[in-house]
Amino acid sequence: MKKNLLDNNAISLFDRVVRRQPESDAILAQSLLEGYQKLSYKELQERTILIKNWLLSQNIKKGDKILLLLPLSTELYITVIALFRIGAIGILYEPKDIFWQLTNTSKAVNPDYVLTTRKLNLFLQINKSYRLIKKRLFIEDGFNNQTSYKNEPPKVIVKADDLALINFTSGSESIPKGICRTHGFLIKQHKILQICMKLKKNDTILTTLPVFVLSMLAAGSFVIIPKLKKNLPWLPNNQSLDLIKKNNVNI
Repeated sequence: MKKNLLDNNAISLFDRVVRRQPESDAILAQSLLEGYQKLSYKELQERTILIKNWLLSQNIKKGDKILLLLPLSTELYITVIALFRIGAIGILYEPKDIFWQLTNTSKAVNPDYVLTTRKLNLFLQINKSYRLIKKRLFIEDGFNNQTSYKNEPPKVIVKADDLALINFTSGSESIPKGICRTHGFLIKQHKILQICMKLKKNDTILTTLPVFVLSMLAAGSFVIIPKLKKNLPWLPNNQSLDLIKKNNVNI
């Protein structure tokens, strides 16, 4: 029997978990709009559909490259999953040196859009590469809009060999290198992590690894993303111990 094409993309892994355990905790992370935010799988799905509909209203389409200038947050993952639904490509940057990263990332990928916050948009105006990206979207507008939560059937089919994500190395030793991940690659990566980490739906995981969060959500785990140190933006801050104790983190 021919495999359903809808099972060949990364969003199918997430939607399967939502059907199985809609009320389970999915993610606890900093929110750009309301401090720390905890979402169930059902709530996370509803917000991804809201942002998907908003992105479609902004003429985002399959194959568009969207540079995501957002910190680790619930909004970042809501947006990434929304882009998966459309078939658009999310570009994740390394926050170590945003100006240097932005210049090299823009040259390598030539994004069609940038999605960021209004506050960060003002800060980035001094960067020439940023100013050259004319199509800008602000995440605040997405969550304040009145588009529907209704999940319409997809108008395009997102296949295993379609590009899903591009993320960049820190470039500490050379120019940052882009890693291209198709939907099929993300599914295979998830299966490997399942074997190596033995992820389960009752696990509570604290992590700062942005791409691996997607696999943890696909396993039905509860993912906690701590705030990072400002001077060392790849390390959790001192409040992480409290999160570990309060939420019985086991990984």
